[in-house]
Amino acid sequence: MLQSLSQSLSFRRGDAPEILDRLRISPETTMGQYLFVVRDECFCGSYRGGACGLRCTKIGDGSYALTTTPTVNHGPINHYYFPYRSEGEGGVGECSVPRGSANGTVVVTGGMNGCALQVNRGNDNQLRFYHDANGRSLRRRSDIGGAVLCRIPYGTYSPNDIGIQSAGEAMAKGRGKAFFVYYLISIKVNGRWKVYASGIIEDEHEHRTRIPGGELCVGEFSED
Repeated sequence: MLQSLSQSLSFRRGDAPEILDRLRISPETTMGQYLFVVRDECFCGSYRGGACGLRCTKIGDGSYALTTTPTVNHGPINHYYFPYRSEGEGGVGECSVPRGSANGTVVVTGGMNGCALQVNRGNDNQLRFYHDANGRSLRRRSDIGGAVLCRIPYGTYSPNDIGIQSAGEAMAKGRGKAFFVYYLISIKVNGRWKVYASGIIEDEHEHRTRIPGGELCVGEFSED
């Protein structure tokens, strides 16, 4: 399936859409080469996401934004987004993704610096992706059912608080105010889902650098 996908794409070298194509086909290599942030223009203010297009734009040297768009394909590949919601807003953002989605399908969510990602298998042939605020909001929901296929807590994508440490080091080096954030990007590869972490330190000048340490692939699961 990945071979036929790559044959169907026309790469434009140096163009941002080409980077999204690379991410879908060779996620491990592409995540190692570039930084990705996720921006939402479709589901603002809602706890529920869904199918969407993704627009890839360059936002700096070696960094790109994946922005949701209202374009929904009717072909083999759609992309999906599930939002962040604060604890005061219910604490759980979610979306449903059909089981059997094509290789190269990308599922994104807002930035994390303490939240958890969880995926459940529903009884309706759907996968449920959840953004669990602070890693403690989902357990308060009594309506969450189905087998848990994957859960990625803060300590998995930011081991030993490396994000906090790196932000502190950036400020000590004179970069002004700096913060850390991880974007967890789920991609279906060879029939399995893999979750990759784009860990970023961003300062007040919008200069972005990669958080050192940790794994690029922080989880994977089968739909079965």
